[in-house]
Amino acid sequence: MKSAKTIQPSFKDPDIYRLYDSLTVTHSTYADLGDSLSVGPIRLDKLGMYLIRKGSARASINFVEYDFYAGDALFITPILISQIVTVSEDVEIYSLLLDFEIFKEFRIPICRICYMDPIQSNRNIKSSFNPQQAERLVVYMENLEFQNTTKGNNITLQEKIIQTTLMLVFYELSNEMHSSPAYDQTNFERKNRIVLDFLSTASIEFKGNHKVQYYADKLFISRKHLSRIVKEITGNGPKAILDELVISEAVVLLHNTNMSVKEVMSELGFMDFGAFSKFFKSFMGVSPLTYRKQRVSNNTEQESIPKISRRAGPSLALR
Repeated sequence: MKSAKTIQPSFKDPDIYRLYDSLTVTHSTYADLGDSLSVGPIRLDKLGMYLIRKGSARASINFVEYDFYAGDALFITPILISQIVTVSEDVEIYSLLLDFEIFKEFRIPICRICYMDPIQSNRNIKSSFNPQQAERLVVYMENLEFQNTTKGNNITLQEKIIQTTLMLVFYELSNEMHSSPAYDQTNFERKNRIVLDFLSTASIEFKGNHKVQYYADKLFISRKHLSRIVKEITGNGPKAILDELVISEAVVLLHNTNMSVKEVMSELGFMDFGAFSKFFKSFMGVSPLTYRKQRVSNNTEQESIPKISRRAGPSLALR
């Protein structure tokens, strides 16, 4: 599949070309993060990782707060809601974000790293690397950015370097997160492809299609087979992942926009307010109306708090 690949000016700088627009590497410091202070919780329709190279950060991940220190990494999935609470002045954060098409084109193994934990999960979702491992990941990410933004003489070789480097990154993550295989390696590539096809389709169409059967039909496989493979690879069934996508988007819309609850309900494909309210409460413990009121109340209380302080930090919407 070649649709993920383009050779055109980057949106950031007309003099910089990107071989893959769907591959982004970012290095951010305390000074870089200032513009994101007012951004609320975010959700990304991407896969990737954040790595703390230096300093520390406290972040809310799916409404559970974690402290991240040098060498700590977080794997990004579409159902993850993130927001940084504070950062140290010496912080350095590297991010690597990829569209699903990159994973599919390069056949990157999603097994053993893409565990789709539900919003209320208490599992520690960060990984910790020793200094040598962390620096190796930084070198990989810097090389990815160099190869992706340098217009070389041999594009085929650059593609191969990018593919190999991405494989190294995710094998490093896999090795750290799971010391032994947690899945049946039989027909690995086919299973990997099925999961990636499901996740990429679901991340685009979940607002209007909540039924697993819809995605099974799109992939020309049975609902039972899809459920078994997705459960084996990600740790959750496709219905649970669809529900997490919907609730994550609902929370972000209620928190970050002025859309009414009914508008959010409609945006997410619900026809009945009672059904949406029941669905929302089953995950968040309160109705969407109550959640919106709590958000407004919290915002009002914080109006007198300065937007910038010595340790105030932004969301994970790194530039």
